[in-house]
Amino acid sequence: MKILIMDDSATARALFKACFRNKPDYEIIEVKHIDEALEKAKMNQPDLIVLDYNMPELTGSEAAQIMKKNGVKGQFVLLTANTQQSVVDEAKALGFLDVIEKPVSLESIDSLLARLK
Repeated sequence: MKILIMDDSATARALFKACFRNKPDYEIIEVKHIDEALEKAKMNQPDLIVLDYNMPELTGSEAAQIMKKNGVKGQFVLLTANTQQSVVDEAKALGFLDVIEKPVSLESIDSLLARLK
């Protein structure tokens, strides 16, 4: 399974990727901005797209809308430190599969992966 993660924080991307260290069936594709995300998504066709909610250029919700308009398929997950109900509701209304709280943990990743099976 291919997973694309877009987060402006290299530390957050590294932590996310580390959760897959012992999961060889997953390929993690890291990007930090929307242009790179569009390019990598078109090239790699990820099954899952994980988007940070709060980034300098746009929100994860806005990024998902841009990606969908550009033909990117796959399931979307929002990654955020802000798990207020309004953010969760926005994500669900836009068709996100799930909202994962930062910092990510093995438990949250395992729970997400179980939902994908």
